Amino acid sequence: MIFAGNINTQELLDVVVAFYNMEGVPKDDAYEKADTIFKALDTNNDGTLDEKEFCQGCLKDPDFYKIVQGGVDMVKSQQE
Repeated sequence: MIFAGNINTQELLDVVVAFYNMEGVPKDDAYEKADTIFKALDTNNDGTLDEKEFCQGCLKDPDFYKIVQGGVDMVKSQQE
């Protein structure tokens, strides 16, 4: 993954919600879960995630890692 700056709340919400939707999670539930994840990852509370916060989130939060990895795997399988 190449970072071109920080990830804001809406960008992360869009990605996480899309991944949850692929798993059949209702949109409202997905937004709630994505918002909770963002707040947990935004350790300096600046409203954005830098590369360090994102990577630490993947390493420390198994649920977030599972979401990201599952989404990546699903996208890869659709491209094949």
